[in-house]
Amino acid sequence: MRRYVKNEILDLLNTLLKANKSIKQFVSSGKRDENALASLLQDCQDAAISVGNSIEKSEGEGTNAVKQLEDYCELIYRFSIGQEKATYKLDTCINTCINEIKQLPERIEAVFLPYKASMWDSLESVWMAADEDPDCDAYVIPIPYYDKNPDGSFKAEHYEGSLYPDNIPIVDYRAYNIAERHPDLIFIHNPYDEYNHVTSVHPDYYSHVLKQYTNCLVYIPYYATSGAMSEEWSLLPSYVYADYIVVQTKDMIKFFDPVVPREKFLPLGSPKFDRVIRMCNNPPEPPVEWKKKLEGKRVYFYNTSLSGMLQDTESFLKKMQYVFDTFKEVDDACILWRPHPLLRSTFESMRREYLGAYDEIVRQFKEEDIWIYDDTPDIEVSIALSDAYIGDAGTSVISLFQVAGKKIYILNNKITEEPPEDFWKAWYFYKIRGDRDDKYCLLRGKDLYVANINQNEYDYRFVRSICNEKAEGQYFGAVERGDKIFVLPQNETDILVIEAGGAIRKIKIRNAIKGEGNFSAFWSFEEYVILIPESYSMYVRLNTITEELDYIPECKEFNAVEIEGKQMTAAKTTHKGKILFLNSDASEMMTVDLRSLEISRRCIPLNGVFRVFVKESMVLDTMWLLPYFGTEVVRWNIFTDKTEKYDLMLDGLKSISRPDRTECDKYFFSAVASLNGDVVFSPEWANKFIRLNPETGCVTEWTPPFPVVTEDRDEFFVNLGMGFFFLKPVSDELCYWYAPERKTLLMNMERGSFDEVLVSFPEDKLLENSDGFKIYDDVSTSYCCFEGICNTLRRIATDNTVGASYEKTKHDRITSRINASPNGNCGERIYAAVKG
Repeated sequence: MRRYVKNEILDLLNTLLKANKSIKQFVSSGKRDENALASLLQDCQDAAISVGNSIEKSEGEGTNAVKQLEDYCELIYRFSIGQEKATYKLDTCINTCINEIKQLPERIEAVFLPYKASMWDSLESVWMAADEDPDCDAYVIPIPYYDKNPDGSFKAEHYEGSLYPDNIPIVDYRAYNIAERHPDLIFIHNPYDEYNHVTSVHPDYYSHVLKQYTNCLVYIPYYATSGAMSEEWSLLPSYVYADYIVVQTKDMIKFFDPVVPREKFLPLGSPKFDRVIRMCNNPPEPPVEWKKKLEGKRVYFYNTSLSGMLQDTESFLKKMQYVFDTFKEVDDACILWRPHPLLRSTFESMRREYLGAYDEIVRQFKEEDIWIYDDTPDIEVSIALSDAYIGDAGTSVISLFQVAGKKIYILNNKITEEPPEDFWKAWYFYKIRGDRDDKYCLLRGKDLYVANINQNEYDYRFVRSICNEKAEGQYFGAVERGDKIFVLPQNETDILVIEAGGAIRKIKIRNAIKGEGNFSAFWSFEEYVILIPESYSMYVRLNTITEELDYIPECKEFNAVEIEGKQMTAAKTTHKGKILFLNSDASEMMTVDLRSLEISRRCIPLNGVFRVFVKESMVLDTMWLLPYFGTEVVRWNIFTDKTEKYDLMLDGLKSISRPDRTECDKYFFSAVASLNGDVVFSPEWANKFIRLNPETGCVTEWTPPFPVVTEDRDEFFVNLGMGFFFLKPVSDELCYWYAPERKTLLMNMERGSFDEVLVSFPEDKLLENSDGFKIYDDVSTSYCCFEGICNTLRRIATDNTVGASYEKTKHDRITSRINASPNGNCGERIYAAVKG
């Protein structure tokens, strides 16, 4: 008997027991409402007949349960004609019937409601477990879905019932009435109901509708992840109505909104993982039309995802063309291109202006017929036939390749050409200051190099990596004092001390939090190093002789200013052994003596919001203040308090925001340089160098003796600004740091010439120390190799990556952290958990 039918019958029989009690009360009270009694007796008889019909429909005729109900009806009749003793046997009939029903074998009806055939894998292994249960009737009922217009209205209807594997017995959704059948279990993989912008399942199958017709609604994600989940998935309609939500591991639960009851979660893995494990253990024969293209080739599964397209559609399309052009030059590689099933419809509804360009790429790919265009519904077959993944990072397909034990290469959609020969400069943000601290350089926040210095040539050689493979960006600089090297933290909580023999010690920084971007830069003065805070609450002074740390909490709060809703720092500089800080509106200055740490404060006559505080020379007391907004600059003598204001605006001057390339009114200038009594202002985001005569106020454009571009060279050479003038600490010589080319230039302003400081790094060590394959915990738990300046797309295509090589043991270790059912039995565990 169906579980639902049995429960309904038992509920009715228990209701009859309550009715029996009412009948007996009529007898014992001596007062009768004959109409009410007649109605009650009729209801009891009708209910008994209905239960009997249900039992016979399920179990056939001749059951003892039906006989007891027939006896019950006879007793009701007797009582109705005045035989009151008949009431004594009413409960016996019903209780006997209840016992008979409870002993009947119980059958479960489980319904699976996929909508896209390509997503069937998220339900398949659960269906297999249900189908193998002799006490369960499992139905696979594909449901229709619709594309949406931009206004949210429905357009084309789709039904994919014919696209499922031949071994799946499909039931037409029009032939199964969920409301009448009331299945015991319903499994869905669409969490959105009406709130998806691109598609919608038929409204009859929204979760709030289905919940009315089942005792157990189970949501299983159609995706799998590498250990993290997007915030947009934290709270969706199906979570409210589902009785259970399947997640890969217990760690995944934290990504869901707290309003979702934790008892709903079943951290048992993913049926998608079950299928890919099963397929990869027994790879299927490839389709006939694929065989020749796959034979003898490394097969790269190329995934183009919705998130990658929506983030930057123009770069996404250029990247696709770059991938195809690069692989055409590699004879032993084959691309199996599998666009996201909803990619074209998303172009149509959300990026219609690019749809033609996308269609042309697809047309050309198919027409050339070199590789495989995969629009089959079964992604696991494609994974089993592939050797590696290439594509976007934000996609569930990566987790399937992780579980499949195959190489994963993450592409950068912004990179649309091979890196230049001087690729290493993309890592190099380190200006040559012309002092002793130039000797050491820290690349990528982890690799320490030391320079052989010959006049203006710096030939760096590799010393050592100071962090493990996960710690890129943890440190940002190194200084040598005596026979020790002090490595300065960016995201770490301590200063490293490298002894002459190579041993490393740590100096702990009080209350620092790892990974929080604690410090952004440093100053050095005599035996001291001052760490400039970013998120950390204080300036920190290190005495490199005693290794003691001193903390200066007053400075950061004093120096804070809010700009466009963000906490920034006002202008500051060092001068003659002191640090000078301005407060938020430049009405007060704080001075910290770097030797004694004595702090003094005084009012000043500036009043403004300034971001740069620079001096004309190392010895003069004249300073220039450059604003966050606008082009008005201030010249100020810090001892006499004489101030002069100048507006540097001239025709054609504009500021172009580095992040989004739009015109704005901020960050025009970065620094100053003296030129025959005039002052030259270098641009930060501005498009011109500006020359000012302070005596006359005359403002003109200054043309530098080197070529200048306002845009970044390419995706590898991304800069926050164009560059800046600076003075060598000892000689007071003028230099310019030209960020787009990562060059330090020695300037001769009077002659209008420059000499480049030549910097070199050993290319073999740069390649050897690149990332290669590593564990990435910060984004999600995956073991992969990212495309970049060393591991280029060409190296990936030729299976010739550099840096850490692929290790199967690491891969397997990470896989166990993202799948709670590594044996591929998630479906069985889900079914067992909800069956009861």
